[in-house]
Amino acid sequence: MKETLEYLFAPLKEAVASRFASPLTSSYVISWSLWNYKLIMIVFSSNSISTTFGLIDKHVFPNATATFMNLFAPFALAIFYLYGYQKLSNWIHKDQTTLQIGHQNKLKEATKGALLTLEESMIIQGEMIALRLNKDTEIADLRRQQIELELVVKTQAEKLAKFESGLDKKQKELLLSEDESTILTVLGAHQKLDGQQLKQISKIPTLSFDYFIKKLVDQKYVAEVPHEDSLDFTIYELTQAGRFYVLNREKSKSSE
Repeated sequence: MKETLEYLFAPLKEAVASRFASPLTSSYVISWSLWNYKLIMIVFSSNSISTTFGLIDKHVFPNATATFMNLFAPFALAIFYLYGYQKLSNWIHKDQTTLQIGHQNKLKEATKGALLTLEESMIIQGEMIALRLNKDTEIADLRRQQIELELVVKTQAEKLAKFESGLDKKQKELLLSEDESTILTVLGAHQKLDGQQLKQISKIPTLSFDYFIKKLVDQKYVAEVPHEDSLDFTIYELTQAGRFYVLNREKSKSSE
């Protein structure tokens, strides 16, 4: 039974499919659906049948003019879409083509029609390839030099680290800057000074002094002692390592 029904309805399905495959039919269906959107909304609403027909008569087909427009206006829109849109598209395409041709003609006039021959084009292309190869070679050389420099820097850094790790305490003392040595010498002469006094006597700029005094404290050459009367002032004095450095420095100067 099922096969018989499918056999009977097969020609109908093919006919319907061929009709909807037609550009006119599909265009008419789309334009009719857009034009009669009220009818579609009423039909698919949840109203009763009598109410639905009443709404259709009132809002969709209230008179003969509306009935005519609802049937033939979508057809006119479909015809306009098939022919008018195609002609408009062709006109736009033709206008764009004309503009492009005019632009090419102006460009040709600006260059006086001087077109490169095949031989000239091949020569220029060969020169461009040679320039590109030379640039690639230069980039490769620069990268190789960069790698070699990085290796040299790494090697020197390793040597410096190894050298510094092998320094004894006396050699490390010699690595102090002149300003740091001055601060230690001043403290050695006065035993204890606050930061303002030490900076004035050392005659070192504020930023440099703050950096050097912090470094000396971190290296255990100088100790910070809280002020007895005010927390805003810090008293500095030499540690045992600081006094040892000052004594060695004075001995080395006297021996000279």
